[in-house]
Amino acid sequence: MKLWADLRAALPADVLAELAKCERAADSPVDAMLVTGFPTAPPPCDVIFCAPMAPDAPTAKLLNPAGEQMGIRADANDPDGQSAAMAAVGSTDWIHLDAESLASWTMIPAENVISVCHRTPTQLAVTADGIAQRLDVATETWDAERTAWMSVWGWLVSGVVFYVWLQLLNSMFPRAATSVLQLAGKVSFNQLVMSPMLNGGFFTFVIVTRVQPRGRMPAAKREMLRDKLARDLLPTIARSCTFWGVVQSVNFRFVPLRLQVLFSSSAYLVWQTYVSWVANRGLRRSAE
Repeated sequence: MKLWADLRAALPADVLAELAKCERAADSPVDAMLVTGFPTAPPPCDVIFCAPMAPDAPTAKLLNPAGEQMGIRADANDPDGQSAAMAAVGSTDWIHLDAESLASWTMIPAENVISVCHRTPTQLAVTADGIAQRLDVATETWDAERTAWMSVWGWLVSGVVFYVWLQLLNSMFPRAATSVLQLAGKVSFNQLVMSPMLNGGFFTFVIVTRVQPRGRMPAAKREMLRDKLARDLLPTIARSCTFWGVVQSVNFRFVPLRLQVLFSSSAYLVWQTYVSWVANRGLRRSAE
């Protein structure tokens, strides 16, 4: 997985400063940055120029600094954009499913594109936290640092935790694909153990990384975390059980073992959009 910094909202003269903020937030170098204007000085990472979409056009080009096309940007809210993304798989290096091109957000069928990309040279980039920021009416401008931290969490969960956890579940419930009893046990065990851990862990991660002083938990932040967990954890777990109960029932019953991590990671994109909005809701007001 590569980490992109979406700096389309930054002016060319400010791009490098915004990049430095993203790298400090992620505590790691950014692999590439997505821009609408090239920076005035050479950056320390790859630069991907996002050409503007023509009116009513569902796609636009992704260009390298030499002006060569390296992929497409597809409007994830537009059925034509979704179809164009599917059709481009295998013939381009990158596809960027962009959900920020429209103010109103609809569910992203990213799992369809991901499944088609499997075993092809095409790589996929999808906006997740940016979608959540669109849903947050208190967010007037795009928060690059927040997105960088959400990307770190997404990489840890979808890239590492899901793989290890699904391997464990498969060893505990080896006949879930054929036994209704084992399927029910597998889904129930997954929700009883993982839902409180992941959702509670995510709320903690957000407060540790987003509220000053970052990386430490003084008494005020511990109190903020207690209030957050008391207010939002149980409702989030309840919604998680509904969402993931359906997703994992389909996953464990019908999806081949080699594709289960991919399927879960695709669904996690949708879930992280929601839980990112919940975790960051009211955060600025609390921090003040």
